[in-house]
Amino acid sequence: MKDPLKLSVFVGSPKKDLEKVRQAIIQAILEAGHIPDGMELWASEARPTLKTIAEKLLLCDVHVVLLGLSYGQILEKEGISFTEWEYNQSRDANRPIIAFLLEESAFEKAWKDCSKDKECSPISDHEKVLYRDLWNKLRSKSVCKLYKSFDTGHIVRDVLNSLNQVIDSDQLRSLPGWIRAESKAAKLAATLQGNPFLMRVLDRVVGFRTTGGRFEKERCAKKAAAEMFWDTMMNRIARAQYMGIFLESGSSLAYVSDALESKLDRQEGWNISTNNALALFQLLLFTDGEIRRNPPVAPDPTDPYGAIFTLKCKRAYEEPPMVPRSLYPKEIEAINEIIDLLKTGGEKQIILATASGWDTAHHVPEFHGPHVGSHANMLFKRAIFMTGNPVVLFLSRHKVDPQFREAGFKCRTDSKGIEANMSYCYPVFGEELPLEFALKNTPLALCIGYELEKNEHEEDIRKVGEKLKSVLRPELEKAGFDMEYAAKAVKLDDGSQAFAIILANEKFYRLFPR
Repeated sequence: MKDPLKLSVFVGSPKKDLEKVRQAIIQAILEAGHIPDGMELWASEARPTLKTIAEKLLLCDVHVVLLGLSYGQILEKEGISFTEWEYNQSRDANRPIIAFLLEESAFEKAWKDCSKDKECSPISDHEKVLYRDLWNKLRSKSVCKLYKSFDTGHIVRDVLNSLNQVIDSDQLRSLPGWIRAESKAAKLAATLQGNPFLMRVLDRVVGFRTTGGRFEKERCAKKAAAEMFWDTMMNRIARAQYMGIFLESGSSLAYVSDALESKLDRQEGWNISTNNALALFQLLLFTDGEIRRNPPVAPDPTDPYGAIFTLKCKRAYEEPPMVPRSLYPKEIEAINEIIDLLKTGGEKQIILATASGWDTAHHVPEFHGPHVGSHANMLFKRAIFMTGNPVVLFLSRHKVDPQFREAGFKCRTDSKGIEANMSYCYPVFGEELPLEFALKNTPLALCIGYELEKNEHEEDIRKVGEKLKSVLRPELEKAGFDMEYAAKAVKLDDGSQAFAIILANEKFYRLFPR
């Protein structure tokens, strides 16, 4: 039987006028079997230091923020309150945050009434600006509750519901909460403590937990694409003697390397290289043969895509473009360096890559095609398409279907202002290498995985594949793509079923005929 999760929950708020509500929240956390932490529970201090607060936050799994009518005591050097400083620490650490806030009309009315009451101490205009800014930040969090006034009965119920919501989500860090001393996890931890070398290695690996969190997004679709690709293509690739395999960064390619691991015994002599940290770890530890990182740079745990890039590539950084533009000299220099590195894999190398999405609907034609979330990734992707090697681009339904893709990830434009909470991207192709040219001249295939959404039925699955083809068809058919190159239903280990299709241009299917 699985032990219930016992979380450490930090409770933060301005000290003024919220003591009873904080006490009710702390009691509710205790009764739910979790461990609360906050000012009331610390050793008596006139004012806790930022170091003390930071140390407490490091031990917590969830951060509860309560914001009443006041902004709180402002830190002299930082220019923000203790409460906002605490929030910033948790935000930067990707710690789940649950916010309990007054509705805008409620605090606006209270401030107005206070200004008419001589016995009331109103907050300053400067504090109101800071308060509204923090309120807006907290309002944008995924778990947030709004109240006309703080009623302890309602808030206790909402604390418990919100904690359960966080537990059921994918927001918690890996291995959250406290563990019993006699548990398997505790015994493993005790064993590792006696091996400082292994502890250092594992500390580094744990640093990649943010990248690992991306695995759950369209997991079945990505796994289906990976399984279907190797089932369909492994022998075709071997017959063409393309024994060099390059695995690019991204969670989709980690699934591809995972599927490759289970099938490597079918072929000998593969020469595998990658700039994908997760794929590198897995293949080095669990497979025989030559596994090489390329570029030969230490993986960076802070890269959200688990990508390994050269210093020259990182230093070429530019903001996402608002209008199509030519590459700058430093970008071209970085791309040429990547091309040289990729060519070390030999002429008979197939490159397996991915993208954040494929745009078919942007009003600027130059922004069509694959786009990515980082500048370094854009440079790396451009280099991939300039090597002359065959490329397979792994995508999923949400990366192709405009119904999903346009919801929160798109290219900037000069005709619209920058939108809040929007992740802007980099188009892979541009003036020096137009999409139309690459579609015809690079041996290219798209491997697209898809699964049913919760509101869809089994009979809808065929329609999904046809819809994805119809979205891509206007651009791909002009480039001579075989829209029926390969398709397969994949039954996954958990019994669920997903599907994948491969669309290939003429240069690709001549190299790897059916």
